[in-house]
Amino acid sequence: MSHRSWMYDRKYPGGRIVKARFKDGVEEFVTYAMSRDIVKSEGGIRCPCIKCMCGSIESKSSISEEKEFV
Repeated sequence: MSHRSWMYDRKYPGGRIVKARFKDGVEEFVTYAMSRDIVKSEGGIRCPCIKCMCGSIESKSSISEEKEFV
């Protein structure tokens, strides 16, 4: 996904279920971010979820698990 529209289309109406498109977008973003030198040197990526607000550095698996609950 070269565009960011998935970021603004997170849940189905009613707000309970996260869309597959959003999960795929997060996965692609995290994979790309983890390939960057700065992320490698910091030992992880800053968690992009609303709760963490980029405040904690997490592993790819930790962020991938968290997207299920976003």
